[in-house]
Amino acid sequence: ESLTISELLIRICTRGGMSEDEVDVTRVPSIPVYGYMVNDQISTIKQIESCMTYGNLNVQDIDGVLTFFEHGTETEYFIDIGYFGAYEGEPGNKEPLIEFNDIDKFGLPNEIQVKFYDIARDLQPGTRRARIQPDIVESTPIIDVPFAMTADEATILAQRLLWTKRAELRLCKFV
Repeated sequence: ESLTISELLIRICTRGGMSEDEVDVTRVPSIPVYGYMVNDQISTIKQIESCMTYGNLNVQDIDGVLTFFEHGTETEYFIDIGYFGAYEGEPGNKEPLIEFNDIDKFGLPNEIQVKFYDIARDLQPGTRRARIQPDIVESTPIIDVPFAMTADEATILAQRLLWTKRAELRLCKFV
C-alpha cells in the first residue's frame, strides 16, 4: 500500500484521538512515503514531528484545526492582539514586548546525523551525516526519522536540517 505524507499525518492524528475535521493537510505537497516504522510507544507528537522533519513541514493551530503546510509557505501569522502595543506598563516604563536575540553561532552544530531505514538494504537501519566544517565536532545531534528512504535522500535531509539551523540564527521572542 502506498501513501503520501498527508495521508500518514491524518492516520497518525486520528490514531492519536483527533477527528479528520481537526486536521488540515490541503497545503501539504504530495510526498510519497515508501515505508514508516510504527511503534506504539512513540507519542503522537513525536510521530507528527518525524513527519514534519521528513516532509519539511510546519504546523499551526488555526481555529482549532491543526493545519500543516510546507516550510516557507506561511501566508498568515496569528499573533495575540495584546502583543501589538509598543510598550507595556506605566507610561514612563518603556519595556518592549518583543525582543530579538542573535544565537551564538558556536552553539549550533557543525554536523547532524540522520538515522533512517535504507530502501537499498532491505530496510536495514542506515545513517547519513552532513557537516559544515571539516574540523572537530563537539556534539552531533542525531535525528531519528522512522521512514524508509534512500541514502541520498537521507543525506539531503541531513544537509537541509543542518542549513536550516544556520538560517535560524536570529530569534524573536515575546517578553
